[in-house]
Amino acid sequence: MSESNNANLKNALCYVPFVAFILFFLETNKSADLLKNIKYGAWLFIAYFVVQFIAGLFHLSSLIFVVYLIASIYLGYKAYIGEAIEIEWMDVIEDKIKKGFEVK
Repeated sequence: MSESNNANLKNALCYVPFVAFILFFLETNKSADLLKNIKYGAWLFIAYFVVQFIAGLFHLSSLIFVVYLIASIYLGYKAYIGEAIEIEWMDVIEDKIKKGFEVK
């Protein structure tokens, strides 16, 4: 497997639940793309987990799972083929969180 395919496979695996967290802690040479995909995969899973908990109260958990599954497959496929992934609203949320923790 070539170096490019190996990197693309790691990027795609970030969208499998818990793999993003494992790659974050175990991977020694993290490229900027891998870090971005780890961040997006982790945020997607955390958002799914929170929404799933809330939706479970209204019996919509199956629908939320299907939406999460489709989003994970779509983003994983885009990462595997090497296409740049930009999720602007996740970046905006991350920036707001970072600003909230800045020491003035």
